[in-house]
Amino acid sequence: PTPSDIAKSAQSSIYFAVGAEYAFEKDLLQGVKENYKSIKVIDCSQGIEVAEKNPHIWLYPAGIKKILEHIYKGLSEAQPDFEEYFRQNRINAEARIDSIDNEIKNMFKGKEGSRILVFHPSWLYFAKAYSLEQVAIENEGKEPTAQDLKNVVDTAKKYKIKTLFTEPGTSGEQAAAIKQELKADAKVLNPMEEDVFNNLIETAKKISVSL
Repeated sequence: PTPSDIAKSAQSSIYFAVGAEYAFEKDLLQGVKENYKSIKVIDCSQGIEVAEKNPHIWLYPAGIKKILEHIYKGLSEAQPDFEEYFRQNRINAEARIDSIDNEIKNMFKGKEGSRILVFHPSWLYFAKAYSLEQVAIENEGKEPTAQDLKNVVDTAKKYKIKTLFTEPGTSGEQAAAIKQELKADAKVLNPMEEDVFNNLIETAKKISVSL
């Protein structure tokens, strides 16, 4: 975030933080707390078990529901006259999440235990939610070493993984090398899509047809 991005925070009453282990957001929040003390900061990761220091808690239904709970409570406290409006919106959103969850479970029926090869480990919670196993090339945001790449390729070959899931901004050279070594397809998954609900469905579709 640029200084002007941070300055926009001055117009806000509440900052709903993703929280968890989101490193760049910690730096952003420090600036917000120091310069705009009137803004209430709500950590939306509270109550969510953070696994392997992975911040991507908005990429599975249970995580989204917990985030919705924090948003509902924060808005209701700030605008108590609209509590019923916020409550109904939360109910509607949770109903949609439950519907999406059931749809995705059906996509992966009979595919439990399958492994998915990803460049960046964004999909840890998603994989766990649907009894899949994420095999990640990057680890904690670190550039993979030659040995890391060899280990991943060996694992992919062992389990006959034929699809590599990348993200916008993935190292093209490394992804191409892995793709060539495995004779694999490559598909893009974007954990930062604005429409979180629809993104879960589209992600599930891409993954399920690859298994």
